[in-house]
Amino acid sequence: YADYLMDDGEVDRAASLLPESVDGATAELEVIQSKLRLLNLTQDFDGALALTAAATQAHPEDAEMHLAHVLALERLGKRDEIIAYLDTLDPALCIDAPSILLFQVEILLATSALDAADEVRETYRKSYPNQTPTDEYLQGRIAFGREDFESAKERFTLAVEMNPRMDRARFYLGLTLLQLEDLSAARVALELYLRDNPDDRQARQVWSRYFDRERSVLEL
Repeated sequence: YADYLMDDGEVDRAASLLPESVDGATAELEVIQSKLRLLNLTQDFDGALALTAAATQAHPEDAEMHLAHVLALERLGKRDEIIAYLDTLDPALCIDAPSILLFQVEILLATSALDAADEVRETYRKSYPNQTPTDEYLQGRIAFGREDFESAKERFTLAVEMNPRMDRARFYLGLTLLQLEDLSAARVALELYLRDNPDDRQARQVWSRYFDRERSVLEL
C-alpha cells in the first residue's frame, strides 16, 4: 500500500507505513524496494546508499539492486566508485541485465573512457543483437566523444530512423549537427527533441545559445 501512496504523491503517509529503519541484510526484498523508493523521493541518498550496500551483499544475484546501488552512488557524485563497483560484478550478471551494461557505458562516456565504453558496448551488442537502434546510439556517443562527427551523425541518424522515439539519439544528433555547422538541420533535430522534452535544461541552454532569436514551433 505504501507504493500506491507514493504513486499518488502522498510521501508522508507512505513513510508512516514503512519501518523507520530497514536492514538491507535481513529484510524482504519487497520491503527494501519500497523503503529505497521512499529514500530516493525524500532525497536521502546517503540512506539509499547504505541500504543498497547491505542489500547487494545479501542478494548478490539481484541485478536491479546492484543498479539501485550505482544510482545511489551517482546521485552522490561518486563516479570513480561506480566504475570500481561495476568492475567487481559477475560478468554473467551484467549480461543478463542490460540496464547495468547501458549504465556502465554511460558512466564510462561521462569520464571520457571511450575505449572501455566501446568494449562494454560490444558486450551489449553481442548479448542483445536485436537492439540495433540502441547500439547505433551508443556508437554515435563514442564517435562524438572522439570528435568523429561525421560518423556520429551517421550513427545517430540511423538510430532515430530505426526508432523515432529514441529522444537522446535525436538530441545528440542535434549537437553533432551543430559541430558540423549544419545549423538548419540541427535546429530541426533540437526542436523535435524539445517538443517532447520541454523541461530538459541542457537542451534549453543549447537552444538559447543558437536559436533563441528565431521563431519556433515551441512558441506556437
